[in-house]
Amino acid sequence: MLAVTSYLSAITFTFAAGDLSAAPEWMDNLSDQLHDDWGCVLMLLGNVSEHEKAGKSVTTSLAICRDSRVFEVEGPDSLGRFVLVAVPEDS
Repeated sequence: MLAVTSYLSAITFTFAAGDLSAAPEWMDNLSDQLHDDWGCVLMLLGNVSEHEKAGKSVTTSLAICRDSRVFEVEGPDSLGRFVLVAVPEDS
């Protein structure tokens, strides 16, 4: 399942877990990192935006885990790793 919405030059995607064959390659790495680092089973990836930062393509998004935890995501870096910041439940 893939819903794509485009606003001016920003691209926003929402991905639901399941068949990720249409998802970008980095999404598999992100899912693995969330699981390995935080024990998060990725269920939804929303507000995905791809933009330039310091001359490099960067993706930002919100990752929602099966247990309802939410992470702000930015990356990947040159090693394919993402910066993951847990969003407090009160947000």
